[in-house]
Amino acid sequence: MATQLKHLNHFNRRFSFVGLACQHHIQLNHTLLNQVIKTGDTVIDATVGNGNDTLFLSRALSGPSGETGRLYGFDIQQGAINNTERLLAENLSTADKMDQVLLSVRNHKSFPDSISPRSVKAIVYNLGYLPGQNTDKSIKTEAADTVQSITNALDLVCKGGLISIMCYRGHDGGREEASAVDSIVGQLCSPTTPSISPPRPCWSRSSRNKINNLPLTVMPLTNPLRGAGEKEGGQGRGSSTALLLIA
Repeated sequence: MATQLKHLNHFNRRFSFVGLACQHHIQLNHTLLNQVIKTGDTVIDATVGNGNDTLFLSRALSGPSGETGRLYGFDIQQGAINNTERLLAENLSTADKMDQVLLSVRNHKSFPDSISPRSVKAIVYNLGYLPGQNTDKSIKTEAADTVQSITNALDLVCKGGLISIMCYRGHDGGREEASAVDSIVGQLCSPTTPSISPPRPCWSRSSRNKINNLPLTVMPLTNPLRGAGEKEGGQGRGSSTALLLIA
C-alpha cells in the first residue's frame, strides 16, 4: 500500500487537475498529453484517422523558436493518411510537416523496428473506424490487434511517458474491443489493485506492470458531464479513455 501511495502521489504532483472535472473526455485527454509532451520528444499516433490527434501532437512538439520533435503516424487505410496529410498541410508550415511528421500505411498492432525501446514520450490510440460520410465503416481496428499493440507500446514508452487509448463502444465490435482494452490493462497490473471498470473521472491506481516491471499508473476516464462521448461521424455513444502512465 505504501508503494502504491508513493506512485500515486508522484502522479498527482506531475499533473495539474485544476478544472479537469469540467472537461470533455477528449479535452481532458489532450490536457494531460500537453503536460507530458515537450519540444523535441518522439510521439506516435497509432491510428491517425482524419488527423485531428496528429495535428494536436504536432503542435505540442513545436517550440517557440521552431524546434520540433518526431511524430510517427500510422493507419491501416490510405484514405486516412491522405486526410491527415491534407489537414497538416492546411495547418502547418511545409517545414514543420516535412521535418517532424512521418506518416505511413500500417496496422497499429506493430511498430517500425527503427523506433528504439524507451524512446517515445506518448503513444495515442483513437480506435474504431474512420469517421466520415463516405468511409467504409466495416474497416475498423480489431481487438486482437489493439491488445498486441498495447503490449508492444509498453516497450517503447520512456520513463514519464503516456499511452492514451480512446475506445468507442457504440459501433459493431466496439464493445468487444473496449472490453479487451480493459482486460489487457487489468492483466498488466497487480491482481491486488481494484478493477478499472466502470471508469471514473480522475481516478488512478498504480502497480508494476507484468511486461517490463516498470511502475505503471492507470487512469481510466470517461466524460464526466455528458456521460458518453461521440466520435465525429457517429461512432456512437459509450466512449472511454484509459491513460497509462509509465511513472
